[in-house]
Amino acid sequence: MIRRRFISAIVAGIIIISGCTGPNDSPNTASPDSTPTGTQQTATDVPAQPTTETDTPSPTPTATETKTSTPTPTPTPTPTPTPTPTPTPTETEDDDGGYY
Repeated sequence: MIRRRFISAIVAGIIIISGCTGPNDSPNTASPDSTPTGTQQTATDVPAQPTTETDTPSPTPTATETKTSTPTPTPTPTPTPTPTPTPTPTETEDDDGGYY
């Protein structure tokens, strides 16, 4: 008698635990209907709304503005005029007609 109560208590505990921890795949047990009678809507009363999935594009990275400096042209140096060489004095005539 004690053995029968013990086994039935264990079986009842297993049934309770198995019902709480996972989905009930058994077709014999049906969950009670939670909607009150008389106010059920059929699927034809509500028009189906088309579901559109829009991909949200990832934000495009903004281009970083890089400034490339144009090199300033180096001024070309103005050529310095080369002095005309003075002729080496050769024997030139003096004011009084003599040569030096």
